[in-house]
Amino acid sequence: MYDQLYAQLKYEVEVERQRYFLTKEEELELMKHNLRYQRMNGLGEMLLALFEKPEGTSKEQPDNGRWVAVKDISERLKQRFKGAFQPDAGTMVKIGQFLSRPEYKFESERRSYGWVYWVKEKE
Repeated sequence: MYDQLYAQLKYEVEVERQRYFLTKEEELELMKHNLRYQRMNGLGEMLLALFEKPEGTSKEQPDNGRWVAVKDISERLKQRFKGAFQPDAGTMVKIGQFLSRPEYKFESERRSYGWVYWVKEKE
């Protein structure tokens, strides 16, 4: 049974040149669909409690957000969540990875002092 399935897939990919991978758009759509089934980690919940993605880009609508360094984001998390936020050696990377996730994709830039993200602070 599996031999036939494998043969069919191989034929479709090699002979018919069927695509066997998702495009970036399909990947994004799938990730958006799966969001409701994903469990957010504590750091992600804390970040989204403090910040949201501004409408437009920093160039299109410069008054909608501000550039914030990852170090400053970590400091804000410490101030707001006190003992619940325990940064470690990998925290800065984790913050950047979370803000860069396809479902959020905060605008970012590399500066001489590190990565900065275009964010809007929640009231």
